[in-house]
Amino acid sequence: MRRLPLVESFLVALAVILLEVGYTRIFSYKVVYYFTYLLIGLALLGLGSGGVLVALAPRLRSHHGTRAIAVSCVAGGLAALVGYHVVALTPFNLFGLIHALGEHRWSVVALEIVRLVL
Repeated sequence: MRRLPLVESFLVALAVILLEVGYTRIFSYKVVYYFTYLLIGLALLGLGSGGVLVALAPRLRSHHGTRAIAVSCVAGGLAALVGYHVVALTPFNLFGLIHALGEHRWSVVALEIVRLVL
């Protein structure tokens, strides 16, 4: 009989929630705090999409997942480190972007969006 990875699942879920709280704090400092609610909504959408994917894919439901948890933990840790560095090193002036939108300077807006996406 296999042991269910309940403790590991709890720790991974806790780490994800703490990561989302950390990202929310960073984004609320770096971006105007009005957009923090948008970011929380996007984070919850990302968390919920994993559950929907598992519910819709019967192959994922039948899989035990012990190895997947280990690989996901390592990949998630590396992605969190890279994500924090990308957010910290990306210059972003939201007020300048809003000002450019108000003056209909579409080239500045497009350049800012392309720079953020890349």
